[in-house]
This record gives sequence, C-alpha cells and structure tokens, in this order.
Amino acid sequence: MISKQANALMRAAQLVLPLLVLFLWANNGPSYGQQLRDVFRSVQPAVVIVKTEQIGLPPFPQQGLVSSDGLGSGVLDGCRVLTK
Repeated sequence: MISKQANALMRAAQLVLPLLVLFLWANNGPSYGQQLRDVFRSVQPAVVIVKTEQIGLPPFPQQGLVSSDGLGSGVLDGCRVLTK
C-alpha cells in the first residue's frame, strides 16, 4: 500500500510534468533579445538626475538652519519627471 505522502507526490508529478513539457515545447522557437548597450542608448535621453536640498532645523543644542543634500534619478514622461 502506498503512503499518503507518496500518493500526493505522484499526483503533483502528474500535474507538473505535462505543464513542463508544454512550457518547453512552447519556448522552443528562437528569441531575439536586445543588447543592454542598445537599450541604454535608446532610453538615455529620457533619464534625469534629481538634486535636492532640504533646509531644516538642527538637533536641539544647535541653533540656526542646516541643509542636507539629496540625489536621485527619474525618467521623463512627456512633461513630467517620474521618480521612485
């Protein structure tokens, strides 16, 4: 008599094996990928660098204002800059 664990493993194999064969058969054709340098050259004009400066209050014992710089990047989308 086959254990429940072995029976469940056989069912899983019966489900996965046909899907695996179908996947490998469907992906058998040639694929035409882009070179990374070509992608970089095509999107380079749309990439922007965002520099920020924040002015705020320093920690308690100090007085006056302090500034902290930041640096980020984004992509131009029409007239908007999209950042993450």
